[in-house]
Amino acid sequence: MRNTSQAAITLFLKRPRHARIEPVSGEYLIDMQKYYPVLLNLKTKKCLVVGGGPVAARKAEDLLDCGASVKVISKQIGNDIKNMGSRKGLTLIERPFTEPDLDGAFLVIAATGDGGLNSNIAGLCSKLGILINVVDDEDLCGFIVPSTLRRGDLAISVSTSGRFAGLSRKIKNELEPLFPPCCIDILEALFRLREKVKINIHSEKERKEFWDKFFNEVNLLDAFKHDQKFIISKISELSGGLEERCPGTE
Repeated sequence: MRNTSQAAITLFLKRPRHARIEPVSGEYLIDMQKYYPVLLNLKTKKCLVVGGGPVAARKAEDLLDCGASVKVISKQIGNDIKNMGSRKGLTLIERPFTEPDLDGAFLVIAATGDGGLNSNIAGLCSKLGILINVVDDEDLCGFIVPSTLRRGDLAISVSTSGRFAGLSRKIKNELEPLFPPCCIDILEALFRLREKVKINIHSEKERKEFWDKFFNEVNLLDAFKHDQKFIISKISELSGGLEERCPGTE
């Protein structure tokens, strides 16, 4: 299994806001902010979290989980963050934020609870070309972070483009039972099978036919919840078939 430190964090990057109202079929719809969804590889990247409360702690933990080098700065650091102090890649600095703290930062999250300070940090980051997220203030954000369901290397992200975070969380929570933690083993088996398919089936057309047949025969969501043994057995059978097709090939 791939090391979780190589995981990516899902962000939605912001373009300039140009909201306008247009009539559609007798109704008026607002042309809201459009975001470009991306996955950022944060391994070893320098990230700064300004704030010392529970929200800042969650943000710092998410960044650490993605392999980032995280510095947390706040004039008062709470226990939630102090209890994380032993984690590799985390630096805690208990003092007020200053502009030089941004030096070398790839990404910044402002979670201070102080609107004026958050606005100041956002302005500085904008001038310096640093990715900035201000908690609970979409207008100051250069990116927003969606609600994300993770199962190993599978990441399913849900966003309402900042309009209703509670709805995003609700949808993510509704999806969770469809992807129980045990599905990680199935996903890893599928990833290994894909590598064997790439090695042993050289025709793109034949590879597509292989996967079309597989997904027609297997209902993944049902297998995740009720029939893990069947799908693992099916994957093992197909994997063995590939080895027989090209004996001696790894």
